This record gives sequence, C-alpha cells and structure tokens, in this order.
Amino acid sequence: RVIGFVSMDNLLHHRPISGQDGELLNLFASTFGYLYSRIKVEEALQHYSERLEAMVEERTRELRVAHENLVRREKLATLGQLAATVSHELRNPLATIRISVSSVEEKTRGKELGVERALERIQRNVTRCDNIISELLDFTRIPELNLRPVEFDPWLGRLLDEQALPEGVRLRRELASGATVSIDPERFRRVIINLLDNACQAMASIPGAREAMAVDILTGVEAGGLRIVVSDTGPGISPEVMPHVFEPLFSTKGFGAGLGLSIVKGIVEQHGGEIIIESPPAQGARVTIRLPLGEGKTP
Repeated sequence: RVIGFVSMDNLLHHRPISGQDGELLNLFASTFGYLYSRIKVEEALQHYSERLEAMVEERTRELRVAHENLVRREKLATLGQLAATVSHELRNPLATIRISVSSVEEKTRGKELGVERALERIQRNVTRCDNIISELLDFTRIPELNLRPVEFDPWLGRLLDEQALPEGVRLRRELASGATVSIDPERFRRVIINLLDNACQAMASIPGAREAMAVDILTGVEAGGLRIVVSDTGPGISPEVMPHVFEPLFSTKGFGAGLGLSIVKGIVEQHGGEIIIESPPAQGARVTIRLPLGEGKTP
C-alpha cells in the first residue's frame, strides 16, 4: 500500500537526471518504506502485547473471583449441613438445660445457697449457644424480603431508642436524610443492631477507655442514595484483618460464630445496597451503607 511519495528535480544544478539518480531515489524510498513498516509492526506488536497483558490480568481476576465464589459456595453448603445438624442436635438439649436451670432457680430462691451466680452463668451461656445456632440458620437460610416504604430517620430513631447500651457508651446521632427507602424493617433491624453491638464490643476491649466510648450514627443523601454511617472510638481494624471481615466463620473475638458481618453484608446486598468498612489509623472503625432511595422520594 502507498504510505507516501518522494520526488527529485534539477532546479539547483540543472543537471540532467540520470538513471543512476533514479535508482538511488528508488533505494532511498524502499529503505524508508521498510523502516516505516518495521516501526508500525513494532508499534502494533507493543499494542497487542499490552492488550494481551490486560486480557490476561482481567481473566486472572475473573478466575480469582470465580474461585473465591466457589470456595464461598462450598463453605455455605458445608455450613448449611452443619447448621441443620447443630440446630436439631443442640436446641432440644439447650431447651432442657434452660428449663432445668429455671426450675433450680425457683426451688433455691431465697435460701441463700450461693448458687445464684452459677445459675446466672449457665443461663447466659445457654443464651449465647442459642444465638450462635440462630446465626448459623440465618446465614444459610436467606428469606425473601418483605419490602415496604419506610421513612428511614424516624424508623432508625425509634430503633436506637430501644437499645440498651453498655455503661459508659454514648450514642451520638445525626439523622438528617429525610429519605424514604424500601426495606424489610425486621431484616434491616438486624443490620443496625449488629453494627451497634460490634462497635460497643470493640470499644469495651480497650482498657481504661470508659471516658471516651462513643458511637456516632449519621444518615444523609448523596449521589441519589441513602447513606448510613456507623462509627466508633474503638481500636479499629488492623490492615491484616480488614480483607477478611466479611468472610464467614472469621472472627477476632473469643466468642460467637464469626457470621455477624457476613449476615449484615448479605442483608444489605439483598436490599440492592453496598457496605464499606474503613479504619483510619487511631480513629476507630467506620461502616458506611448505601441504599437506593424509594422511587420518587429523593429529597
């Protein structure tokens, strides 16, 4: 194909153009054409190499995600079998223990036998075991949402009023979204309570932190969606732990099944939203949830 042209003239020296001049010009044009073609081929190869690297990187990322999803599904399948077995095998004995302890409490009440604290510990740990079973079942069984339009700020305010916070924890709220969202109130209630409990437990793990324990809950509207922020003054989340916070069965606590944040993430995503956890150095943890607004309800 034609990529350009060259010409010669004899305007300066007025010497006749010979056949040798033509051959020299032809050699120059051929050499130039070869070099130009080689440069274009090298550019094309470089471009193709870059595209190939991008394609390999993208495919590797897809395979990594597919592998993670496969591992997650395998965990869920195993967890589902475990939950069914645990629920059947443990709940009945736990109910028997609870009833028996209540009977012992009733028969020993007022007799000052010194067993009150022991009985209280038994009841508390039975409740903890029962809660772990409930978490397992909640994680493996994803119920259909019962969605309805909810004025979010008043709903959240009432929910927060119902919560009994540990001694020394201050709850600061700034509910200013004015938004209406379509949620399942009972399911989303679990999200708020879980995040509030996590914040309180994190702060309680700091020795001598009673004076500065506070949880901030804010709502607002940004980019056409509802934004909910829950932050605390706890120790935060280390960079090593951060990539695993939503993994099922992962926990840094000495109790529980490690399913709380996995359940929270599942509920938020079921509502068409997203959840992000950040932990700036020495600033505690901050959880941000974004939900789509109800149709026609953007303030």
